[in-house]
Amino acid sequence: QGVSEVFPLFDSTGANMLFVRKGDAGATIHEISVGSKAEKQLAQGNGDQTRPVYAGDKVLYFTSERGDGNWDLVQMSRAGGGKKVLAKGVKLPERARPAVSPDGKYVAFVYSDPTMHDSVRVMNLATGAEKEIKTDFTACGEPAIGMQGGQLLLAFTALPSNDSDWRFLYVKDITNQM
Repeated sequence: QGVSEVFPLFDSTGANMLFVRKGDAGATIHEISVGSKAEKQLAQGNGDQTRPVYAGDKVLYFTSERGDGNWDLVQMSRAGGGKKVLAKGVKLPERARPAVSPDGKYVAFVYSDPTMHDSVRVMNLATGAEKEIKTDFTACGEPAIGMQGGQLLLAFTALPSNDSDWRFLYVKDITNQM
């Protein structure tokens, strides 16, 4: 059986690219030099390693190493090694990578615990400090972080209420909360 290579992403210079290689034994994260084609494996584990994204000199990704559908958010050095679990039991976004701010300082995520579905978490990657951004909604998910005019903006989707069957997009200025 062959392997699949998915989730390609160039770094900000275009010189390197992350991707995931999926096979029978699980999924691993690799980085390739676009010019030389030199490749190195950055992450492997007992489960899948998926959806890598650059965050400065680090790479963030989701891992299912704990099994049973448990997903964790992990950070590691681009040089390899130094793996650190940032958050356990996160909700794997339907089609998204970890939501890293354009400056690489923050990551946004939601926990899979249903008692926490009314909030989005934002973590300072330098300090590890985690801030809960409470909302008036339920089933928050698919977060993104952007910056505009000195403002730190958090976008996410949510259900307006528990009995809703549709999602909407919400954007919130969180500059003063961080």
